[in-house]
Amino acid sequence: MNGRRSTDGYASDAKTLAAQYESIRFEDTHRDVMHLFPAPPARVLDIGAGSGRDAAALARCGYRVSAAEPTAALRAEGQRLHAGAAIDWTDDGLPDLPVLTARGTRFDLILLTAVWMHLDAAERAAAMPRLAALLAPGGRIVMTLRHGPVPPGRRMFEVGADETIRLAAGSGLRILHRGRRADTLGRADIGWTVLAFEAARNRAHLRPATSADRAALGALHVACWRESYAGILPQAVLDGLSADGRAAGWRGILAAAGPDKTAVILAEAGGEPVGFISYGRQRHVPLAARYPGEIEAIYLLRCAQRIGTGRALMAEAARGFAARGIAAASLWVLDRNAAARAFYAALGGVPTGHEKPVVFAGQSLVEIAYGFEVSSLIGP
Repeated sequence: MNGRRSTDGYASDAKTLAAQYESIRFEDTHRDVMHLFPAPPARVLDIGAGSGRDAAALARCGYRVSAAEPTAALRAEGQRLHAGAAIDWTDDGLPDLPVLTARGTRFDLILLTAVWMHLDAAERAAAMPRLAALLAPGGRIVMTLRHGPVPPGRRMFEVGADETIRLAAGSGLRILHRGRRADTLGRADIGWTVLAFEAARNRAHLRPATSADRAALGALHVACWRESYAGILPQAVLDGLSADGRAAGWRGILAAAGPDKTAVILAEAGGEPVGFISYGRQRHVPLAARYPGEIEAIYLLRCAQRIGTGRALMAEAARGFAARGIAAASLWVLDRNAAARAFYAALGGVPTGHEKPVVFAGQSLVEIAYGFEVSSLIGP
């Protein structure tokens, strides 16, 4: 993270810059958009947090705040100045945000105050989808764009609002606010654009699958495997998948009866199936005592990911478990499937220590079990 060219000129002036940042009130910087901030205790991420002025102000208001600052000297100043504030400091930065991306945490609000202009065009194009992926459904991004001469030794670019809005739209973000304001330090040759964006809320419709859905489930199952396991399973396995064959398997599952039958929930968007979850009694004896429930499968098309649909499916399964008197459940995931493992960890899943080998077209892989408390999946 450190050594990024976008941070050039900041380390050597960290104390002076921190004092400058702290001389400006949080309320003055964000007065035009504070009405768009979610209510506490929402999760907030301050990227390029600098001295921690905004992060500390938000923490005092009761928000759960993470602050990402790639310049070590500035981060140290922020930690010193706001030592008593409940801030989770992180050494991370744009455009890739590798640490925050790996954690999988979603945020209700992301702030980028005087940050975006440090990225060149290619970096901005790469950064926007990273930011969108960190938003919870309905989450918002508030950013400021600086206009004016570049201070000596700094790396800055003139960035227009129109370009930024186009990039945001390409990542599924809609514009909420566009405005201009004067410089809070009174510099006549500096001006600012203030932008606010919002991520789509979860609009997927969930319903129990019926026998009439077996063909749609078969086709969806194959499509999800080909998207999810590209580069993980042998290509010959993915090429050989049959929607009809999968539909035949779903026929028996959907026709079953009884209180312990496998339940299947289908997610639809615009009337089209985009994902599903199936769950029932634990099938793996060594796990049954601790985790009497099992999530047998959960899959989403890529177009339905990162907007809350997966969480909604897990919550629906959890409610089904609770109705059956099941307090804990597990699932199996390929150890190479880093994206799925990050998703499960973000939901509170923990590896149980159980593993099992699987073989696809002669390639040996390992599945590991993750366990969940049903109550945590349902949420408060």
